[in-house]
Amino acid sequence: MNPPDTSSLTATPGLSTLKLGRRGDPTEQTNDQQPGKPPAAVKKSPGNSGPMARAEAGIEPPTPIQPTTDRFPALEPQEGVLTYNDPTAKTVQVAGDFNGWHPEASPLAATGFGEWNIHLTLRPGQYEYRFWVDGAWADDPLARQTTPNPYGGTNALLKVGLDDHIEYL
Repeated sequence: MNPPDTSSLTATPGLSTLKLGRRGDPTEQTNDQQPGKPPAAVKKSPGNSGPMARAEAGIEPPTPIQPTTDRFPALEPQEGVLTYNDPTAKTVQVAGDFNGWHPEASPLAATGFGEWNIHLTLRPGQYEYRFWVDGAWADDPLARQTTPNPYGGTNALLKVGLDDHIEYL
């Protein structure tokens, strides 16, 4: 024998009741609904049904939900700058986990005196990357930590933290 159904919430007289079905499917049911019969139309209280009527009935307005970005600001993408120095380079690009390993998707801009920069906006996490300089792979000489890649070379590591900073490993 099944235990009695205690999953319904009783509302103010004249208003509808929300009842959860056995599988959690909500079904609307009025206070005068008979089992096995279709739900009757929802009764409305006479007069105003706006904020004043809700206040008179003692119903509090819902609390506004904060946007996810306000509750979890660290989940927002962070901006960082990758720099590569090579005064003889004609083109410099970067490829990594963040762009599907497509160097053409992230070209660096020459800033003068052989310095190349790119501003990246990335979500928190750890990323592997390599530079593509004049058609050949190049290591990041400023990387403090690397990891072997399946092609016999090494990838530099970049960590975007939850505390609003990017750490070049």
